[in-house]
Amino acid sequence: MPYEEYQSNKVHIGTQTKSQDMQQFIHEVAADGTGLHLIDIEQTDERLQLAANFLGM
Repeated sequence: MPYEEYQSNKVHIGTQTKSQDMQQFIHEVAADGTGLHLIDIEQTDERLQLAANFLGM
């Protein structure tokens, strides 16, 4: 899926709280002062592709 599609649907926006389990997926903290953690779109895409392949078996 094109990365623009993820961004236009706000898939990359996380929460203000980060857990230890999710730390590896956080790309950066939003620069707009909200404190929202932004999720790494590349990792999101990779994981969705893995899940789709698994379900398609």
